Amino acid sequence: MFVAVARKAGPFSALAYALGPDAVLRLPGWFGDFLLDAEQVRAQLPAAEETLALTGAQRRDAVELVLTRRTSTCAEKAVNEA
Repeated sequence: MFVAVARKAGPFSALAYALGPDAVLRLPGWFGDFLLDAEQVRAQLPAAEETLALTGAQRRDAVELVLTRRTSTCAEKAVNEA
């Protein structure tokens, strides 16, 4: 299971940032917004599972990207609020 959290941001933004544009394009819908009927779910599920099946270095890199982005976003906010 892959979980990404972005405080005060859309959770899909963190996931998209970690996965990268090529992987995000393989997911159904547009920026995490999608509505599928049962037949469409069955058709799209294998590609979505493959896209999200991160292991080893891919998983480590994705987590690092989310954490780096989260840290830089918090730092930017602190500078802007000062």
